[in-house]
Parts: sequence; C-alpha cells; structure tokens
Amino acid sequence: MGVLNDEQKASIARELLLGEADPPADLSTYFTYYESVFCSSIHPRGFVKRYSPAVSTHEDVLECARRLRENPTSTREELTNSLFPDRTIPPETKDYALRSVIYVMFMLNCSLKRMHSPGFKIGSYSPISWEAEESLVAYVKRALPRVPVDKGTPFVSWEERGKELRAWKLKKRYHLQLRPTSNIAEHLLCDPATRTVYIFHHTAYLKAHLRRSEEQPLDQEACESLKLGTLPPQLLLETLYTIYSILFPVANDPKGKSNKLLSRLIRKGSFDRDARLVEYIRNENDPIVYVYWNARLEELYNFVQDLPPRNRFTWWIERHTSERNALTIAIIGLFLSAFFGLLACLIGIAQLVVAILAWKRPNQPS
Repeated sequence: MGVLNDEQKASIARELLLGEADPPADLSTYFTYYESVFCSSIHPRGFVKRYSPAVSTHEDVLECARRLRENPTSTREELTNSLFPDRTIPPETKDYALRSVIYVMFMLNCSLKRMHSPGFKIGSYSPISWEAEESLVAYVKRALPRVPVDKGTPFVSWEERGKELRAWKLKKRYHLQLRPTSNIAEHLLCDPATRTVYIFHHTAYLKAHLRRSEEQPLDQEACESLKLGTLPPQLLLETLYTIYSILFPVANDPKGKSNKLLSRLIRKGSFDRDARLVEYIRNENDPIVYVYWNARLEELYNFVQDLPPRNRFTWWIERHTSERNALTIAIIGLFLSAFFGLLACLIGIAQLVVAILAWKRPNQPS
C-alpha cells in the first residue's frame, strides 16, 4: 500500500474516525501514523509486510474494520478465521493484519506481551496481549480497566494536585522524559527505571471519536462503543482532560510555559499538531471523575512527591540527611555549636587579658 491520496484519506476518516461528524481541524498526524502501520514501502518498520495477501489495499483495511464493529463479542480466533478465510495465508500474516487494524481503529497494540520477556513491567504496568479465546470487548476491558468510584468514596479533584503534574514541571523540575505514545493503554505510565512518562498524544483521534459518539451516554458500555467503532466516551474524555487540564493547560497558562513546551514537542514532530486547539467536544456540567486514569495519576503524583535520587552523589546526600539520621545530625550540630561557642569565649578572654596588660604596661619612650 502506497501513500494515501485525498480520496482514501476521506474514506479512512469517515470509517475509522468520524462517522458522519464534522472533521477536526487537523488529521495529518493520524494519517502519518496510519501510513506508518500499513504503508511499509514508506515506513519499512510498519506492522504489515509489503504486499501482504491478508490486507493488500486500504479498502481491505476498512472492510476489516466494519466486520470488527459488527462482531465485538467474537474471539480473536473467530475473527481471524472470519476475516481471512484463505488457508494459504500464513497465520503470522493474518495476525499482523488483525493487529494492525486494531491499532488504527482503537489505538491499542494487542500483542505487547509477546514483544517483551516474561515478567517485563513499566512501573506497575504489565503489558498484555489479546488472547486467542478472548473476545474483542473482553480484551479492551482488560487493556483499559474501568475502576468505578464507590458512592461513599470522597470525590478526588485533580484541579489542585494536578498542578504538580504540569508537563513542564515533570520535564524541568523533576527531570523526567516525556515520551509520546500511539498506544492509549500506555497513557500516563511512569517508568521509574528510565524516569519516563508516556503521553498518548493523538488529540485529533480523541476529538473525532468523541464527535462520533456525541449522542451516546458518557458512561456507555465498552461493547456498545465498539459496535459504534469507538472506545468508551468516558475514556476518550478523560484522556483529553488529562492533556488539556493537567499536563498542558494551554488555555490557562499565564506564564506560557505549557504553550512553549507543547509547541516545541509539536515542532519536533513528536506530538499531534491538532493539540494546539483546545476542545473537549462534550460539555459536561459536573466535574470529571477519573474512573480510567485516576490510578495512573495517583501513581505519577506519588512518584514526583518522593523522587528517587538521579545519581550516586544525590543518593549519598539523601541517605545521610534522611529522617533516620536526623537525631544524630542534630546532636553533632549541638556539640559543634557548643565547641565553637567555647572557643570563641576563650579567644575573647585572651583578647581581654592582652588588652588589660597593654593598658597597665604602656610602652616607655626611649
């Protein structure tokens, strides 16, 4: 598959992003991403091998997307056999094709677990894969778990605490790396080992899918959302809020620090160009309750509040100024203060004696 033309872009936007909704300002970053997945003649590291017999045209991709929307409760094995009935196609080629369609439809890498060694983790997150006997909706729920808030649980507002998670603070004050990701399941992940925070940056995709599901209830179940071709509206909206209200509050940025950092990331080509335009699409009267991203926000907040030392010298300083050594340091300080005080007193007495002797025995003229 080659470079997308305007007609193909319009078809892809209609089928995978917008439905009948109006397009957002800029979809160029999404189309670049789509080409990186399918157009291996342009991006040699794309998932789908060139001239793959499983999906050889963009229309094949869109047809797979339609079939996936119709059957979200089918297992991966059932969908693979249904979408690619040709027995001459190697199983790994079918797997590549299905994985890639899921990637551009729902921004999920459904084979992450296979790409890493057993026990691999990013912070507390363990990558997962879509199992053969697992339905699409079950996989999405497992990849993007929703944690309902109990009625008796106090409301947790990130309006104030979120100020500590501004992207410019994470980068300049806490010296963390900001890594854009196209896998929404990695959003807000914090890797303590590399001091890296992952940010899902495809704002145009989020806005397009929110427009597509604008008439649906915010708490729509995953199965109904997948039938519509979107992720749950609550997840999409939460993700936008974490970007525009916590990480990059560009609409409320008196010193311009968030705007400058976001513009720099966009210029480097690592962030969606659409991110400059702040839109939430859905106007919700009540404060947003994070049922998808609250745990990640908590983990990131706790991490920056108790950052591990960056090098051995900092580690030594922190180790020797920790609470367990506070009493020892205080006692040593007390003795040193007493010693230098006594020394100063003795010096003062000596100076007084010298002055008295000089007064009693002035020098006689010769």
